[in-house]
Amino acid sequence: QKSGTSSSGLTITDAPTTSSQEAPQNTKEHKLHQLSSEAIEKLKDPQFLLLL
Repeated sequence: QKSGTSSSGLTITDAPTTSSQEAPQNTKEHKLHQLSSEAIEKLKDPQFLLLL
């Protein structure tokens, strides 16, 4: 049982580390893209245009 829990714990911890290591350079581009997409969605919202 101890070996099973340790192996399952390793698989759980390995998944996020590999995903974070996959694209460390794309984080800035992803944030910029997310901000631009949010800005476009706000511009599409008529209530947001009324606030301007």
